[in-house]
Amino acid sequence: MGRKQSWIELKNNTIIKHLHSSLFTDGVTGIDKNLVVFWNAENLTYPHQLNITIEFLNDMYKAYISKTKDDSRTRLCFRQELKQKIKQYSTFIEEGNLRIEKINDMRYSMKIELNHSLKLSNSTFETTTIKESDDNSFSKRNNLENKEYYEGRKKEVRLLNRIRNRAARDECLRISEGKCYVCGFDFGETYGNIGKGFLEVHHKKPLNQYNDCHPITLDKLCAVCSNCHRMIHRTKEPMDVEEFKLFVQNKKNNNKQFAEAYEPWSAVYEACPNANKTIYTNGAKIIKALFQATTDEEEKRRLAELAIELQDKRIEYFGNDPKYPTAYILGEKGLAYLDFWGSEKIEEAHECLRQSVQQRGDKSKIIVLVKLVETSYEMYKMNPGLYETEFLADYHLARKYLETIATNPSNKNAESAKEQKQYVDEIFENSGISSK
Repeated sequence: MGRKQSWIELKNNTIIKHLHSSLFTDGVTGIDKNLVVFWNAENLTYPHQLNITIEFLNDMYKAYISKTKDDSRTRLCFRQELKQKIKQYSTFIEEGNLRIEKINDMRYSMKIELNHSLKLSNSTFETTTIKESDDNSFSKRNNLENKEYYEGRKKEVRLLNRIRNRAARDECLRISEGKCYVCGFDFGETYGNIGKGFLEVHHKKPLNQYNDCHPITLDKLCAVCSNCHRMIHRTKEPMDVEEFKLFVQNKKNNNKQFAEAYEPWSAVYEACPNANKTIYTNGAKIIKALFQATTDEEEKRRLAELAIELQDKRIEYFGNDPKYPTAYILGEKGLAYLDFWGSEKIEEAHECLRQSVQQRGDKSKIIVLVKLVETSYEMYKMNPGLYETEFLADYHLARKYLETIATNPSNKNAESAKEQKQYVDEIFENSGISSK
């Protein structure tokens, strides 16, 4: 880990870098000069900082870009909460990569990819492969197709190992009848004889929570497939197997229910579009679930078009609803454009969001206020001359209503509005308009 580090630029606004110990000890890693523009830090000077948000393990964390005193080096610095979060990796890293994807100028997604890592904790030793990079462009873009990699180096490790009871294990596997306790997967049915009985035994109470040798009964064990077993142990403390089983079953049921619900829902939607507004709220959930589940591009496009049509028809038949009028539905339509079409129809999304906020004011959903600023900023970056005035107006409009919500103690969304107001302020600050 003491070797020279460098960032590699991949496709789709993504960069990757070999892990370095300073990331875990100090929460700091250097940025190559040629990639300063990736962080929008080309004009940054000491002692100023560029605040950013990083998505990591499904949570949001604060970080910033800074320069050294002589302005010769640029650094990515994690704030305390993210520093603590990534320290869990520091004790078992052999080798891996830091992968960062740019979402927008203020927000990034981060993954730590560990290759052939060793984990030593609580007198237990296990070798695990967490994730390996699957981006072929890593080699293609850097002419590394023929680069040789070396492995197989011997390493002596001293450890204490907990001894499992083979008889208890075998009996647990026997009574499982070859099916995973959590998801019901049967290796034998899928792979034939070679897959029969290919399950792992999970201890509902981890062995490292016992002081020494102890009696065990079969109700303390369960046979699970390798996927479920890894997921159970994915968190810092193993998940409760019953809760995890319920989660998996609910997920399966939801996907199945959405698929089964589409045909009867579609029939009602086509025949009686003015019957009830739940046709539209339930329809939006069904369409989104099916869109996320399919990999067929033609089907995705059909569902994306249907999602927008759904909001138009809701306006036509229920636009006068006192609680959720046309202005509210326009906000939902703007969000649907972003969910299903992304940047392809960002101008259409922005127009719906803008009209919604102008009419709803401080009754707007917080996500609608934030997305108004984000889409306006993206359009401004595409054409500053055309969209600067509009971006300024959208920022001040959304900020005003976020401020109103944030300062109302009786509003249940006050705390969220306060956080998002800070976020849109950071977008505006980093746009550079305020310094003109």
